[in-house]
Amino acid sequence: MELLAATAIGSLLAGCNQHSTDETVDDTLRLNGELRVIVNRRQYVAPAVNFQGSGTMTKQEWALVTMPFPDQPGRLIKRRELLRMGGNYEHKFLSIEGCDLLIHQLSPDATGEQFMLFDPTTGKDISRPFPSAPEPSVFDRSRTACLTLEGKQAVILDTRSARTGEPSVLARPPWAAVLGRLKYGRLKAILTEDTQYLVLLPQIAFTSFITSSNFIVEVFSTNGNVDHWSIPLERNREKFVDAESVDGKILLLSRLLVDNGARDEVKLLTMQGETLYSGRIQASTLDSLWSPRQQEVLFPYCETSSSVLELPRTFVLWNYASNKVQRISLRR
Repeated sequence: MELLAATAIGSLLAGCNQHSTDETVDDTLRLNGELRVIVNRRQYVAPAVNFQGSGTMTKQEWALVTMPFPDQPGRLIKRRELLRMGGNYEHKFLSIEGCDLLIHQLSPDATGEQFMLFDPTTGKDISRPFPSAPEPSVFDRSRTACLTLEGKQAVILDTRSARTGEPSVLARPPWAAVLGRLKYGRLKAILTEDTQYLVLLPQIAFTSFITSSNFIVEVFSTNGNVDHWSIPLERNREKFVDAESVDGKILLLSRLLVDNGARDEVKLLTMQGETLYSGRIQASTLDSLWSPRQQEVLFPYCETSSSVLELPRTFVLWNYASNKVQRISLRR
């Protein structure tokens, strides 16, 4: 009887799979009085008794959500489906400033990516993949330029020009060896908006792994010059999250948990570690959106439910020129 009962329970569990869903944000771009957010919703199936996380991904959906920011009379939050597909594939969509097309980024393996232009009206790609083989790629803040490898040569491509054929080459900087380092992790690469600099920031998960040889900010210019800042080890709790060229100088954005983890101290620094601007925001915020032209940094507030990650409707806006911090909520 015990054997029959075990067999019956096993058969029941085998035919009863778990289904789950999660939703994450692929990309956010702030422009023209609105936020353009690309949301990726994924569905999974797993056995009733499962020891391997969410299970197997069976379906993905992407949607473009436009949110007036801040709230504006007569303008509502809109959601538009972009694409549905089955299977477990690594895809990502990015908005492009000043363009109605999107970047469709593919990551077939851990060593690199390719991108195509995607038409959200037809739901189809309209260009062939670039570069010709998966390589490490870095987009600028507006996604109008992409730094990648073509063969053994680093190239900066005009992404929008790919709609008419081969994307235009804006520059051929001497950065091939630098891009090759991105395959090994622990670095965040940033192509500045003027496409003149490539900045490498340390991304080290645990302070015990930080040493004087890897806790460094490096800046490479198109003319071959190299600059760096060896960060003092006593700043090992500070996270260096962004960089940009402002008036020809590289500025760094950092975050540091303070007030027993309740708040973040955010700073804009020079390449010598000098603090130019400093403010304090809530700690429960997501990746920042830096707008150098507006002298502002926007931090989406992390809102979670028991099932999925909710699309942020609350934001913290830091105007560093006036050192003013605002909490802004959008209507649901």
